[in-house]
Amino acid sequence: MKKFCTLLLAILFFSCIAPVKHDTVDVINKENYNRWFIEKADGRLGFIDSLGQEIFSDHFSWLGREYNSGLVPYAKAGKYIFLNTNYEYGFLNTNGEVVFRIEKYPTSDCKFSEGLLKVENNKKFVYLDTNGEIALSLDSLQLPKGKEIYEASKFSNGLARVIISDIGFEGSHNILDDLIVEESINMYPQKWHYGFIDKKGKWKIEPTLTSATIFQDNISLIVKKGTSYFMNTNGDIVLKIGKQYIDNHRMISCKAFDYSEGFAIISDIKDKVDVISYTYDYSEGFAIIFDRKGTNSKVDIIYRRDRTYTYINRKGKRISDLNFESAEPFSEGMACVKMNGKWGFIDTYGKLVIDFQYYVRSRFSEGLAPVSLKIKEKGYYCDTYYISGFIDKNGKVVIPFEPHIDYDGFKNGITKGQRFIYDHNKKYTGTYELFYMKKNGEKIWSEIIKG
Repeated sequence: MKKFCTLLLAILFFSCIAPVKHDTVDVINKENYNRWFIEKADGRLGFIDSLGQEIFSDHFSWLGREYNSGLVPYAKAGKYIFLNTNYEYGFLNTNGEVVFRIEKYPTSDCKFSEGLLKVENNKKFVYLDTNGEIALSLDSLQLPKGKEIYEASKFSNGLARVIISDIGFEGSHNILDDLIVEESINMYPQKWHYGFIDKKGKWKIEPTLTSATIFQDNISLIVKKGTSYFMNTNGDIVLKIGKQYIDNHRMISCKAFDYSEGFAIISDIKDKVDVISYTYDYSEGFAIIFDRKGTNSKVDIIYRRDRTYTYINRKGKRISDLNFESAEPFSEGMACVKMNGKWGFIDTYGKLVIDFQYYVRSRFSEGLAPVSLKIKEKGYYCDTYYISGFIDKNGKVVIPFEPHIDYDGFKNGITKGQRFIYDHNKKYTGTYELFYMKKNGEKIWSEIIKG
């Protein structure tokens, strides 16, 4: 009875959760990859299947672009009341049916990860399952005296990162005004402490870390006692990276990988723009590091204009003596790297396999990578336009180059493309063709849309 009452109180507290039905959702991984987002000329949004058949479409205010754990988030305008529009929020299954609704958007990226969605309400954190029910509440998480949960992350590799702080500590938002902050930066090393919990809501790694990234490839880059390390999901140290930069005990860099940004920008007292040097984006057993241009210096602060990148493996060994202007994570044994303003590809030995010649960074998927070349021709904006196509891992063109097209990578044998339509005066018309295409060049669906 006590357990039932606790659950009831939790549900009442998170009253924004309103399940519609509790049928088991099909969360087979392939379902997430057999749905492709579409937008139509009349403004409807929806999804098609791998045959190009429309599964559903509607006049959504917003619709997620991809499925996670068999669900996609949506927002839909409701009644117009007293100058305000009442919106409906929730999640749809792969058939477009509402699985559960929420009264307001959760404070997260609205993506399920490992079958769970983090929801926060006034510093109370829960994780919902794919039926919209509370699968895990952090109310019972044991915390040090005088501490509270400041932030909790999605689950990755079976663990979720939890940051704790002094009760009531909010931090200064002014510091964030001119910063691009990524997940490895601890803005308040004396106040924030990092740890990891398992899916039972128990500490797997106690909150004694100064900084830590969300696990990727079973590795987190942590800072402890002023030194950074690679750590595995058991809490074991895999590799020592080095000492960290601390500015007046206010900011500490994890010298870490970050999947999205890869760097943080700060302004020092001389109003210079600096970048904290660190290792990031761990994938396929390799991490990317960047350093002062043209050197192997281990300085922790570098100017953004001087940053260069290279790769290290799990043992901390560099795989190449080259320093790149920019670098992407490994995908299918290949990594896209930039030199002299152009992109090429290296393999896991650091060998340049495909020469620097392309103008857009890319990744291989299903053996192919979309690439672009710049064409000079007067009349176009900046007297330039781009042609795009697909190459294989030997650099051979598999799908011919065509002008004014942006491609995504292949997913389950299908790629998304956008062809921007120009008039005879070489001016963009404001319309584009959205289409999905097989590897043989056959389009399974297309629509002309006003941009």
